[in-house]
This record gives sequence, C-alpha cells and structure tokens, in this order.
Amino acid sequence: MRILSLTPSMPARANTPRATASRPGGSEPPDRSAGTMELAHRAHTMAPPVQVKSLPWEHSVEHLGDGVLTGHNAESTCLLSTEGKSFCLPRKDNHFFYAALRTPDRFYAVDATRRSLMAFDSELHPLWDAPSGVADGNLHPPVETEKGDVFFSGASFAAVVGRDGSERWSYRSPHLSAPVGHCSAHADGTGYLGGADWLEAIREGKPAWSCERRGLVFSRLCPDGRGGLVAAAFTHTPPGGRILAFDADGNLRWERQTREYNRALQPAVGPRGEVYAVDQGGNLYAFEPDGSLRWERRTQDQHTPDDLFTPTRSGDQYPTSPVVDGDGNVFVGYGRSLLCFDPEGKLRGKLVIAAAEVRPLEPFQVPQLDSRGILALHDGGKQLFSIDTHALLNLKSQVEKSLGKPVPAIEVESDRVRIGGIVLPVRR
Repeated sequence: MRILSLTPSMPARANTPRATASRPGGSEPPDRSAGTMELAHRAHTMAPPVQVKSLPWEHSVEHLGDGVLTGHNAESTCLLSTEGKSFCLPRKDNHFFYAALRTPDRFYAVDATRRSLMAFDSELHPLWDAPSGVADGNLHPPVETEKGDVFFSGASFAAVVGRDGSERWSYRSPHLSAPVGHCSAHADGTGYLGGADWLEAIREGKPAWSCERRGLVFSRLCPDGRGGLVAAAFTHTPPGGRILAFDADGNLRWERQTREYNRALQPAVGPRGEVYAVDQGGNLYAFEPDGSLRWERRTQDQHTPDDLFTPTRSGDQYPTSPVVDGDGNVFVGYGRSLLCFDPEGKLRGKLVIAAAEVRPLEPFQVPQLDSRGILALHDGGKQLFSIDTHALLNLKSQVEKSLGKPVPAIEVESDRVRIGGIVLPVRR
C-alpha cells in the first residue's frame, strides 16, 4: 500500500521541491499522518488527501460498493474493504464475487457463479449463504433496507433477505427480458426491475407499478430519496440515451434525451432533488427537479495546456458516472482526471493523476462518496484511490488565496503534488 500525503513544512514560494535537511545523528523525521504547509507565512494542517492502494488481483475491479470492492485474478475471487481487510475464495471451487454491499457491521457479496448472496461479519468472516433459486441471468448489487434486511435481485427476480439469511419475500417477474444494468431499491424495501421494454416497482413481494415502453431499454436506476425513481435508458433506433423521472406511483414526471448516439450512465440525485447524468460522450447534464435543463458541460473540454494528461477525442476515453456531495458539488472522472463542478456548473477543481503506474480511470464505474467527503474510485489496472474531496478543495482555496489567482488543477504524481506552480513532495 502506498500513502500519498503532504510533507510537513513546505514553502509556497518555490516552484521546485525544497531540499531536505539532514537531522542530527542521521535520524529520520517521525512518521506523521498529517502535514503542514506554509502559505504566505501562514501554516495550514491537513490529513493526507489522497490514498492509493494496490489491489491483490491483476484484472480490473468488477464492482466498487460502499467501502468494499470485488475483484478477481486467475486463481481467486476476493472482497476487499477500503481499510485493507480481505477475503478470498479459490475460483476452482466455483466462486466468483460480482458485487458487494457494506453496512455498519456487515459485508454482503453476490456470488455470480453459485447465484447466491453471502453475508460476512465486520472482519470478513463468512456468516451464511442464501441461494437465489434462479438458474441464469444477471445478478445485481445488493441494497440494505431501513429495517436492516437486504434487497437481492437479478434478471426478472427480486427478494428481501433478513439478517439471519432467511427469505422475507420473493418475486418472479413475468417479463423474460434480462435487465441490462443493475436494479436498485429505496431504503423502505421498494425494489425496481428494468430491462428491454419494461420497468416495474415491487413492494412486499408484489408489483406496485409498471411502465412498458417499446424500444426503450431501462439500463440504470437511481431512487431519488423522495419515493420516486430516476432511470437511465437507451434506444437502438435511432441510437440515443434518455433520462426519465417517475413519482412514487409510477407516473412519468419528465423525460429528457441525451445527445445522439450517447447512452446515459448511472444518474445521481442532488440534495435539492436535482438530477445529474453523464453520457458516454462525456457530456454532463444538470436537470432541475422539474426536468428543465440547468446546465450542460463537456468533461473532455475541462483541461489546460499544462495538464500532464490531456483527454483524447478519439473515443478511447470514457467518463465515470457522476456522484454528488451534500453541498451539491458534482464529481465525475474522465481519463486520468477527477473533475468537481459546483451546483451552478462552474469547475471548482480538477485532480490530475499523473503517476506513471496508474492507468486511466475505469470508465462507466460508479464512484462511491461517503458523508465525510471521501471519494473512492479505481483505474483500469490495480490501483484504488481514496480521495478526501473536502481537504483537496480547501487546500486549493488556500493556495488560490495566497497566490491571488485561480489554480487550474491539482496534479498528483508518484512523489509530489503540484498546486498552482507549487511543488510539494509526498511521503510514501
């Protein structure tokens, strides 16, 4: 594991790293979890803003959940908490972890090969294994309900499983088309299933409402926190993406179209009920709660000439899905960059990951953002990033105030952080 943190007492006026003075007796400075940076003779202390962890497998992470990841290599399939705890099973025993969920005292994982839901305690010790009873089709990330049960779903089926592994209720949909994206659920246990031509809501094991749209594939679903649902969908003819919002009774509130040929990724809902969506072309949309377009930005245009990574326009780079914090700031990854827009669509900050061993961010992933402002996302190789967004935005504001001018980007390399021409060495 490699920890990137600001080195204590670095000057702001220099454009090159300050030489490290030898300590009496050749002793090394003590290991610290926080650093101090001097800006215009003022000291600011902060915790390490970026953490980079090498993952214990060779292939890309399959799914990033709330503080837990799943991944695999040729021999094993693994769960890994963001603190570094891990649990692996041999693939030769017919195991393959696909998606996971973390609660305050539990981990849950979907075993896509055995088609079951597994539960683990806080130390990743197995507790029970609940089979789905479905022989084929997609399985989807589990969701915790407000009662502490788990909503478990897949192609044309949904179930709620209790903390003891017993089934509370189950539902089999009459629709045969397998969902393309993942299903989702409200905290009250209302679940949603979507696929080609159809979308339906299930409460207590019974259909609550349904929507049938010929030619429309419901691929990504996001509860709006107010009893309703926001769905991303796409059409094949003509090719294009849609964003649809439904109320708690299944009535269509509004529908908007993305740019032609660009499917929408997982949408996100902000603190005021505003909806954010990114399409495959890197266009970021912000909609008011009533569906009116508030603003639109192109993520691939958000670069400056001195960036160490300039996004390409050749189609080989794609964005992540957006996430929103409690203040309405929107975060979206593109290539090697993490962008932050304020609620009005102004670019607040940009983190450029320029370390040589880091690949571009895994496209289409849904980054995870917790209440502390810690954002987790991964690249296309073996690197997991935990980014303290609050600390980085505060640091950027401090540097801008000291310099008296805007700072276009924060650049993270293997051994340094660059902020507005200031170079700060980092501690491994």
